[in-house]
Amino acid sequence: MPEYLQTIITIASGGLLCLIAVVVGAWINHRGVKSGSGDPFIGSPKGEVFTVGTGDDLDFPGDEPNKNEERVLKKSMEFLKNLGSG
Repeated sequence: MPEYLQTIITIASGGLLCLIAVVVGAWINHRGVKSGSGDPFIGSPKGEVFTVGTGDDLDFPGDEPNKNEERVLKKSMEFLKNLGSG
C-alpha cells in the first residue's frame, strides 16, 4: 500500500472517531438537558426515592464534643504538633 494512501486512511479514521465522539457527547448532553430535576439519566427510579429534608427535622449535636469528636480533636492536635516541629 502506498504511504500517502496509508496517511489519508489514518487521518480519515481519526476524523471519523472524533465525529463519533462529538455525536455521542451531543446525545448525552441532549439527554441531560431534556430530563428535569431529579429525573434519572437512563430509565426510571426503582424503589423509594431519596429526598433531602428541609432542615427542620435535623438533629444537631450539643455544644459539648462527644467521645469520637474528642478522639478526632486529639489526633488532629498531635498531627499539627508533629507538623509544626518538623
